[in-house]
Amino acid sequence: MPNETQDQPQETRSAESDLHSSPTEGRRRKPATSSDGPPNPRRDQTLPAIHLVLQAKGGCGKTVVASLLSQALQEDGRPLTCLDADSMNGSFSAIPAMHAERVELLDGENELNVEAMNACLSRLLESDGTTVIDSGASSFVPLTVYLHNTGLFDVLLAKGKRIVVHVPIVGGEAMEETVAGLVSMVSQFPASVEFVVWKNEFFGPLVVDDLELEETALFEECRPRIASIVTLHALKPRFEGATFRKMLSQKMTFAEALAPASPFDLISRLWLEGVWSAIKPQIAGAVA
Repeated sequence: MPNETQDQPQETRSAESDLHSSPTEGRRRKPATSSDGPPNPRRDQTLPAIHLVLQAKGGCGKTVVASLLSQALQEDGRPLTCLDADSMNGSFSAIPAMHAERVELLDGENELNVEAMNACLSRLLESDGTTVIDSGASSFVPLTVYLHNTGLFDVLLAKGKRIVVHVPIVGGEAMEETVAGLVSMVSQFPASVEFVVWKNEFFGPLVVDDLELEETALFEECRPRIASIVTLHALKPRFEGATFRKMLSQKMTFAEALAPASPFDLISRLWLEGVWSAIKPQIAGAVA
């Protein structure tokens, strides 16, 4: 992986530094009220959408987000292209029902392959459908530097594309690092880029220094750019949680797992149906 301190733009390093150096008191804000819901900076919903799942932190659920997002779009009947740009794992392309195409954006030295990236972006410019791209942690810095420094976000937007960046935020010890990834992208990407925050509670509650995610001042700074928030609620580990993990380990979609001929028994299917019914409407609201 490239040296992040050298390759990362100054804005990214500043955001991460601010997050870790600010005192807890300085990051607290007033509790949200019922009228404090996220603003809606969405572009024309009829435009061909490019959904990018981006986060600098590894192991925070990017592939899960890409898969759930793609499943919801697929079930909605939208023409869909799925791309797996994770050079390390390729777990998105390992889900057969997603038909995700593997795209190698890094060369052997983990530097961005500019020719491959140009070809990928050219393909997106020519597409009239919806695209979901799952990126890996190793490609985050070179990919965001490429998009930012070359102005290609502006090119895509000018060509009538709707760009939605999906950012997982995890609970537990990694919450600060994943919020820093969100802050760095918000500070760099053009104002017309939409952000969807995925609150992933599977790793623990989204609380740090007794502050919930929405109580932090840095999250408040990002709020005007956030089009929607999707919450992946914590699941009971021995029941629906274990069943959901089994579905993921078997590289299955909800549609496959809920089918009568699936390897899951009736109770397990009911648990999975409850999990999907809590997630899918949130995704529909996020991409609408």
